[in-house]
Amino acid sequence: MDPPATADAASSSSCTSLRKRTAALSVNTSSSPSGSGGSRSRERESKARQEMEAADRGEEPMSPAGRLFRETHFNCYIVALLGLGAPVDVAAARAGLEATLVRHPRFSSLQTVNDVLIGVTSAALSRYYFRKTTSSDDTSGSGTKAQKNIRLRSAMLVNIRKTPGLHTLAEMMDSSKDNAVKWGNQIGYIVLPFHIAMHDDPLEYIRLGKKTADRKKRSLEAVFTYWSGNLVVKLLGIKAAAALCYGMFTNTTMSFSSLAGPAEKVEFYGHPIVYIATSVYGHPHALTVHFQSYMNIMKLVLAVDDEQFPDSHQLLDDFAESLRLVRQAASEKS
Repeated sequence: MDPPATADAASSSSCTSLRKRTAALSVNTSSSPSGSGGSRSRERESKARQEMEAADRGEEPMSPAGRLFRETHFNCYIVALLGLGAPVDVAAARAGLEATLVRHPRFSSLQTVNDVLIGVTSAALSRYYFRKTTSSDDTSGSGTKAQKNIRLRSAMLVNIRKTPGLHTLAEMMDSSKDNAVKWGNQIGYIVLPFHIAMHDDPLEYIRLGKKTADRKKRSLEAVFTYWSGNLVVKLLGIKAAAALCYGMFTNTTMSFSSLAGPAEKVEFYGHPIVYIATSVYGHPHALTVHFQSYMNIMKLVLAVDDEQFPDSHQLLDDFAESLRLVRQAASEKS
């Protein structure tokens, strides 16, 4: 599989398709007329036996989010690319992984809701949409003005677990210590709307993005979806939770994500990291927009379905142009 496309803040690059749209999932969670009690009992016994075996091996049970992603019908994968500034020393990298990350089955990440990125994304999607839908002979612009109230909804996963400090991270990596520090994420989600319209002032997208971001930050949407999803897993099982999550994705238009990376340059077991680019595939969205920061530089990764976005290069250009216009407008105002 080819890696996903990335772009710097002021440049554009190519995109590749990571997956195709799949049919909607339907899971029947109702009880069967006969034999259902015995079947559920066997499933519980099998699950308990697996957890006991994992405990005997010193392993921590897989997190609910990990189990959800590995469900057959959900089949969701996270892709992470690291650009290294030196040739890979395979032996050193393998020894470092075996001594640290491989010993820990769970990881933590920091998901952010950034009003500027929301605004830039709205501007880029608006440029792309109206160029595709407005006919070339419509010089009056009436086709654009007639559709100024368009909104699309995106799904955004949010980690509600508090960000650990450096001391806590050090304890997490030290497997010899018996402490209460926990790995993993507490994943909820929010439905993030994007305003699709053409504005003469590029900063209007930022104003609307800030309004949306502030409203979402004040809400308990991510907390509610995390605990309700956790309750569904406990009462109905992971398959019902996967069906619920899949239904949420199929009733939204795209995925949006922004991750905060290290502010200073870091190394990967002796290899200096030049850039970090992450994305995801397997979920039923034809477009995923992901921003990843590293050393105060923002990378943009687009994962697209080529059938829905045959000109994905142009969409990436729209992001670069929208950011350029916003920066220009901001500098003129200051």
